[in-house]
Amino acid sequence: MVAAATTPELLVGGRVAQGAMVALMLPQSMAVVKQQFRPEEWAIASAITGLAISAGSIGGPVVGGFLTDLDLFGTGWRAIFWINVPIGAVLLACAIRVLPEGRAGHRPTLDLPGALLVAFASLALMFPLVRGSEHGWAPWSFGLVAFSLLLWLGFAAY
Repeated sequence: MVAAATTPELLVGGRVAQGAMVALMLPQSMAVVKQQFRPEEWAIASAITGLAISAGSIGGPVVGGFLTDLDLFGTGWRAIFWINVPIGAVLLACAIRVLPEGRAGHRPTLDLPGALLVAFASLALMFPLVRGSEHGWAPWSFGLVAFSLLLWLGFAAY
C-alpha cells in the first residue's frame, strides 16, 4: 500500500502499480457501461463516467492538499492515500449490491496489434506535448507528433 511506503522508491513503485491497475480497470468500466445500458443510453452513461473521472482528477489534488494540511492522526501526506480505503470499500459494497453478475457469451481475446498501435500512438503524441517545451521544441518533438499521426492513421486502417 502506497500510504505505508517507507522510501521514495517504494512510493514511486506503489504509484506506478496504482496507475497500472487504473489502466487495467478503465476498459472494464466502459464494458460495464456498454453491457448495463441500452445503446441510446451509452452517451449519457459515458458522459457521467467521464465526469466522475474528471472530478477525481481535479478534486484529488485539492482534497489531498486539504488532508495533508489536516495531518489526521499524524499521518501527514499518507492521509491522501488512506482516504482511498474507505472510498473503495463503499464503492465495492455498492457495486456488489447494484451490479448484476454478467458473463460474456464468448470469451474475448486481446487485440494485441490494436493495443500496441494505440499505446505507441499515444506515447508518441503525449511525450513531446509534455516534454517538448523543456527541450525548446526540438525537431524530434515535431517528428514524434508526425509519427503519432501516422500511427493513429495506421490504427484507423487496422
